[in-house]
Amino acid sequence: MDDLKNYKFFLLIKKDKIIFALLDKNDEISFQKELSADKPVKNNNLHLLNQFLNQNLIYFEKKFKHFVKEINLIIDTEESISISLSTINSFSYSDDISDNTLNKLLNLKNDVMKNINNYDLIHMCVEKFIIDNKSFSKMPDYNFKENIFLEINFDLINKDYIKELKNILSKYEILVRRISNYKYVNLFNDNNNDNIFKLTDKLNNGYNQNEIYFKKSELKENGIFAKFFNIFT
Repeated sequence: MDDLKNYKFFLLIKKDKIIFALLDKNDEISFQKELSADKPVKNNNLHLLNQFLNQNLIYFEKKFKHFVKEINLIIDTEESISISLSTINSFSYSDDISDNTLNKLLNLKNDVMKNINNYDLIHMCVEKFIIDNKSFSKMPDYNFKENIFLEINFDLINKDYIKELKNILSKYEILVRRISNYKYVNLFNDNNNDNIFKLTDKLNNGYNQNEIYFKKSELKENGIFAKFFNIFT
């Protein structure tokens, strides 16, 4: 196997199984290990994760002479909730549309998190763009100056559950790079047999143009909102 420096590590945590996978530079699975539970657990399967890491992580690191330092989590859990709401304020045309849009989206996100303080935001996506009383699933390509209303979905996972996962991984000196909700990722699995790890990596890199990314309380201007801003320039 090639040098693993540029490879990506993934851990899929489901009710009935744990899967550890390694994506190579061509986004193909070069290593995969799975542990299945005797029966699906009702809530979470942290005991299964501990068992899996004890059995497989040290084996992997010794075999390939490479330490896993960070990992992407894909979580399938009942500790998640989904909230959809519409923006109260419209996003209207102005010279400082970028600043206005950033502030409104940040305020919207902060308001949601204040009222649901025991959950972490995993995904925030625009479900609909409403322009002149017409609904669009994607931003229209034509130029317009009408007000834009957004319907936004918030995907959240229980904060304590995520903390427990991170604590377990920290025992092995592994940091969590990104967290994805399995149900969200699976929405883009058209054939129901696609490589879930490759699909997650694509989504982490902006595959869903309607997803909004935050970094240190700032909106990451890529995907749909790069296009959103360009329409007004």
